[in-house]
Amino acid sequence: MDRQLLAWCRRTATEDAWLLLLSIRLMTRLGMGERVMLGTLAMLTRDHESQRWLAIPSAPGERLPDGGHYRVYLPDDVWLPLRALLARTADSASSVWLLAAVPMNHDLSHTQRIQTLRARLKTAAKRCLIELKALPDSNKWARLRTWSTLVCASQHVPVMRGIPPLWASLLRHYPLPTCTPVPLLSTSGTAHWYAPGEQLGRLPDRSAMRGVTSTVPVPGDQTQSAGLTLVATVHLPPDWSRRAKNMLQQFLADARQLGRDKVNSARLELPMQELLEAYEGQLVGMIGHAGSYPQWLLHFLYHQLRMEGNTLSTARTQLSRLTPITMLLHEAALDLSDWDDEVVLELQEAAASGAHWATATRAAFHGTFRQFLAFCQRYGQLDGVNLPPKGASTLAPSVLRTRILSPDHMQTVWNALTDRVPNGDPRQMMGLVVALGFYGGLRASEVLSLTLNNVLVGPEDEQGRTTCWVEILGARPKLPGAEWRCMSWRRHPSSSRCEAGWRNGEGSVRHGSCPR
Repeated sequence: MDRQLLAWCRRTATEDAWLLLLSIRLMTRLGMGERVMLGTLAMLTRDHESQRWLAIPSAPGERLPDGGHYRVYLPDDVWLPLRALLARTADSASSVWLLAAVPMNHDLSHTQRIQTLRARLKTAAKRCLIELKALPDSNKWARLRTWSTLVCASQHVPVMRGIPPLWASLLRHYPLPTCTPVPLLSTSGTAHWYAPGEQLGRLPDRSAMRGVTSTVPVPGDQTQSAGLTLVATVHLPPDWSRRAKNMLQQFLADARQLGRDKVNSARLELPMQELLEAYEGQLVGMIGHAGSYPQWLLHFLYHQLRMEGNTLSTARTQLSRLTPITMLLHEAALDLSDWDDEVVLELQEAAASGAHWATATRAAFHGTFRQFLAFCQRYGQLDGVNLPPKGASTLAPSVLRTRILSPDHMQTVWNALTDRVPNGDPRQMMGLVVALGFYGGLRASEVLSLTLNNVLVGPEDEQGRTTCWVEILGARPKLPGAEWRCMSWRRHPSSSRCEAGWRNGEGSVRHGSCPR
């Protein structure tokens, strides 16, 4: 059917035929979900397109120029219907909604635009499917009867056309990545347009750290202990996560014996404290160390009951939301000190992976999990986690982590940090840290765990190229069962030479230490 759509658009008199084709191509070629596709079309103006580059709003309702956007170069299959729509609206102002059926639709809200577009697409899809039934091979798409079935089938097409699954799902759900606004260097002519934490080029629903200035390390200084700190797991019973959840449930059951519905009265202060200490001892004894997620969850429930005055039924609901077994099985549940924005996102995905949550259930989990994160931060934990605002639809990591850097961006940063820099200079080290993340995909924790023993530099070949191997852990580095894997920088000779220079420049540092 996909092969017949373009020819049908050119010969049909159906209104919104090009709109239908564009919406289907956005889903089947770029991998957009229906919500993202409708959100993109609802904000589409001539300003969003420039030389076949389309600026896609990174969150619903984002506007140019201040809102976060992700720029995509349109393939021919997507560019053709968009070009047809642009030609039909050539007289429109550059900032006017491109898909308004009548002039009065320009003033519609974002939600009203989406509702209007969906109704128009349903009508056009129905007419299209009726007209295509006359084709000889129409039996091949006999199950495609409505707009909803077209949307459902479209999500499988990108992978079938050869797009890797990870990239095919990049634009499926909000929030989308946000392109990094240029410039990256303060010496650029437009540098005053951008400051970390401001609205330009970032999603508006995340807070950012302001006024934090990091000091440049002195060569040879150590900012953390050498190597890795492993969390022992050999002694853990196979069903430790289930046992931990049972202990927390039993804590609430024992608290029920002290009071009917609330346990925040003054006479229950000592019994509740004794109950807390008893179950904390059991959790620490089973896990083998303090600071685990179940232990902090126990303190969170105690705080909700005693300090906030919540009922026991509310506490049971909170416990149920925060302890999906798939979430407890995540290795980060063993050590809260290892959490950052990435880990929070992984835990969120792990929690949702065990069941098909409704939208309301997912929102309730986000709200309760945010309460837990805020509680931990109040007591000095999770400094590396940026809390989303109340009511946010996701606990996705900061937009500063989801910007997409191009190779040109990387080369700009690399040249600024490593050109004419002596071996062992801290700027050389900073360039290597960025290169490890950009070319090797290393996490911050994986970079921090490296020592000079993990850097293997080979001899130069006849062309003067050097091969550099970096040994990194294949799983989260705190787990003793993680296996080492090697990464080669053979394709990036400048990085290899810089790595070799840094290693030689750090000759006075013992090979078991971590310079940064």
